[in-house]
Amino acid sequence: ITYHLNRLYASLHGYRFHRPRVNDEQLREMLSDGLYPPRRVQWAIVRLVQQELEDRTCEYVVWMDSDAYVASSEPLETVLEEYGLLNKTGQPLRKDDLSRRSFVNISDHFMVVRNTPAARQLMAKWFQLPLNPTHGLERFRQELFLEQTVMNEFFKRVPDLIAPVPPLHHFEGYAASFARHSGGIKDQALELSLRDALIGRVRLV
Repeated sequence: ITYHLNRLYASLHGYRFHRPRVNDEQLREMLSDGLYPPRRVQWAIVRLVQQELEDRTCEYVVWMDSDAYVASSEPLETVLEEYGLLNKTGQPLRKDDLSRRSFVNISDHFMVVRNTPAARQLMAKWFQLPLNPTHGLERFRQELFLEQTVMNEFFKRVPDLIAPVPPLHHFEGYAASFARHSGGIKDQALELSLRDALIGRVRLV
């Protein structure tokens, strides 16, 4: 159901949308970094976003987990503008803005990446970071919370490249106002809420 909710949201606003299709051999290649045991499958998120960033006709890449969906009908541009991702100049944030920044641990179940050289480099460094023993993150190739832990450790080191973290109630949990993530136990109440959301989305398209 979340797939169709997101597909219809993209159709409503004229965005490209597709679900990644990766066979076992391609997945092994994505996760390969010369070490054993191989990385856990969640690390493929970073690789898949990197692949999409290779398409220079795409200004933004939005990743959503398979159990996440856009609950709002407002265009993505509204969110991008509110959180500074419509900055076309590519200039970093001002230092006085950075000094007021606070960092909290975030999830990558909903992630927006602006397609710039700096962003492409950032994604590559994110994947490579556990291979550098000086950072002490090697175990998160295999241990929870995997790419999310490395992301949170890495992103706070490059605040000039990262948009401010939005209020979590906009993007986290069952009742978030823009993107909802139904992590954990999936019960009948969730199934019914997804059904109702899909009916409402179909009426809009």
